[in-house]
Amino acid sequence: MASGLDLASLSTALRETLSTDDGGICALSEEVRRVATAAANTADPATAEHVLTCALESLVAAGQRGRELLETATLELLPPLVGLGTRSPAAAEVASRLADLAASAAQPRDTITALLEVLDAALSEQHGCGRAHRRH
Repeated sequence: MASGLDLASLSTALRETLSTDDGGICALSEEVRRVATAAANTADPATAEHVLTCALESLVAAGQRGRELLETATLELLPPLVGLGTRSPAAAEVASRLADLAASAAQPRDTITALLEVLDAALSEQHGCGRAHRRH
């Protein structure tokens, strides 16, 4: 796998955050961003699907605790993960399932904000017209 991409570390960070009461959201958010960035920078689009699948399966397997984590950290976790959905049709399918899970768990305002961040990043990357592009 690409440098910086370690699905075991993502899975471990998700498990540790899900198993503790103190959250650990900052550390998890950093790990999600690191792994998502590494996946986005690989030549193999299947890598994005693997990262998304790892995150989705970990959250689903955690049941209510996974839903609570998404409710608490949608704005931190969803944009870097769902943004990987642009890498391939298969990644888009898994990203859609992850977005559905977040939508069912989080506040609608947080979910919409997170998805708008993903859209803005995708527009910036593909067309140079998103909010992130206009800042420069």
